[in-house]
Amino acid sequence: MRELVLNEASFPGAVELDRATAAGWLAGLARGIATLVNSRIVTTCLRTRRPLSQIPLGRGVFLDARIREMLAFELRDDAVFLMRLTTRTPLLSDLGP
Repeated sequence: MRELVLNEASFPGAVELDRATAAGWLAGLARGIATLVNSRIVTTCLRTRRPLSQIPLGRGVFLDARIREMLAFELRDDAVFLMRLTTRTPLLSDLGP
């Protein structure tokens, strides 16, 4: 199986992005990842070189905060799925070359 990689290049960091748009993007991402996991194409492990609190998703707001904001848009299942992926994030030292 392949692994998922998420980094700052995955999201726009320098643009103004409202909460609803960010929540919609993340819900789509969660559903896409869930489809890949359920099809056994990728593992349920998310690899990242930086903590989610350092990956911007809009100017001045970071990925971890945006995931928590999804709860306000009744996207709880998608938010919980992404949160579970992040608890399985390997440390940088686990990453191969």
